[in-house]
Amino acid sequence: MACSVSAACATTAYVGAARVPGYRIVVLIGLLLVLAGLARLGSGKVSTGAALVGASAVLVFTGKPTSAAALFIVVLVAVALLVPRHAWARAVLSGLAGTAGAMILVLWLADMDPASAIGYLSRGVEVEMASNAHGEMLSMLGLRPVPIRVLLAFGPLVLVPLWIAGHDMARNAETKWPAGAQVLVGLSIPTLAAVLGLWLLSAQDFGGQIRMLTVLWALLAAGSLVVAVRGRAALPASRGRGSLTLVLVALFMPYVATVGTNTNFVPTMTQASVFWAIALMGSGAVIAANRPEAARLFVPLGLFLVTTTAVTQVVWFGDGLEGQGVRDAAVSTRALGGKLLLEPETAAIFTRLDQVSAEHGMAGQPAIDLTGYGAAYQLALGTRPLGRASFFGTFAGAERGAEVALGRETCPDLASAVVLYADDNPLDVSHALSSHGLDLDSDYVEVTRFHPTHGTERIRRQTVRVLLPKPGVPATLGCAVEDA
Repeated sequence: MACSVSAACATTAYVGAARVPGYRIVVLIGLLLVLAGLARLGSGKVSTGAALVGASAVLVFTGKPTSAAALFIVVLVAVALLVPRHAWARAVLSGLAGTAGAMILVLWLADMDPASAIGYLSRGVEVEMASNAHGEMLSMLGLRPVPIRVLLAFGPLVLVPLWIAGHDMARNAETKWPAGAQVLVGLSIPTLAAVLGLWLLSAQDFGGQIRMLTVLWALLAAGSLVVAVRGRAALPASRGRGSLTLVLVALFMPYVATVGTNTNFVPTMTQASVFWAIALMGSGAVIAANRPEAARLFVPLGLFLVTTTAVTQVVWFGDGLEGQGVRDAAVSTRALGGKLLLEPETAAIFTRLDQVSAEHGMAGQPAIDLTGYGAAYQLALGTRPLGRASFFGTFAGAERGAEVALGRETCPDLASAVVLYADDNPLDVSHALSSHGLDLDSDYVEVTRFHPTHGTERIRRQTVRVLLPKPGVPATLGCAVEDA
């Protein structure tokens, strides 16, 4: 039951911005594998468990290096608690072997040698620093107040079924309600919370805030862990310590997944809330092993987790802004050798860009997106982004970051690059190119234009122009395209 409930709760990772798989999903998968490896360590399978932890840590690093740094500390503590001292050396050697094997595989897939990988990472750090892409260190570590408005709105309603079961358990009494009534309450009350959420949040186009509802899982898991620690005396010492260690690790994993983020910390943690579900079910199992009467909590507990998962999906999907894009994404469109489901307006842009790319032979050619919106449009052209896929004009140092990134590119690539540019754009980073003496109006020729279909109303009103360089651009830059 615990495995089934936890698997269902994993879908919370796709609520909101994470509906498109990205680096955070890579981190989430890596951390799930790390937890599986630690579980094997706790069961005495030191070699295979440590190797899995080491290999999975590389996957986490590939997705987000800051999370890998936080994971290193968590793993050290967990190994010290799970593995007997006489097996520490074997665990370390097996972990290093798993790490080395995974690193070799990643480098092979990326077609890099160690030196080029280190150079790639160092250049990325330099661009990030120049862009001022991350705020204060305290914010990156999550040391900021937690918004609780959603918890206040929905928390009491969703916790009612658990309070009823907990009350009966505390009195060591048989549940007075028939099993069917417990199921009905466990399903209907969170569903009412979903209706309330649609009314309160979707009307304001803030349906993604419903993710905060899963913070209740963390609070309840932490409370259950305290109860489990107090009652661990009935369990064998090694088994009790191992189980509680795994629960504690699971409780902290969403924090590990979020360390270093440049977005709102707590809502970002909720994308890894499946670990809180695992911690809650795990601590419940430890409590039930000590107090058999606590097993009656599993039905309302499972309903609480699964129904909360459904609530977050329903409220977000029904949202007037965030969910609208998903509901309207029904047009199958060719992109990057595959197909995407897009809204009709966006699909029309992608189709047009694909046609323009074919007409002018843009596939595989270098490209620079100066709009600061994102990477989708130049990728739709089939081009190769220079500097980085997107310069994110929302960052305070976006123009400086773009200058640093483009400064590392070769002159022939810059001279032959397709350029995407929008006039009167608050996110514009065109200075990074015009500082080389180029004029985007006189040195380039426009081949098509379109209006963005995402972002704020001001962004949607802008006109993005796709530009090709004129023959004089290489001379202005002081290079020859033939050298490319």
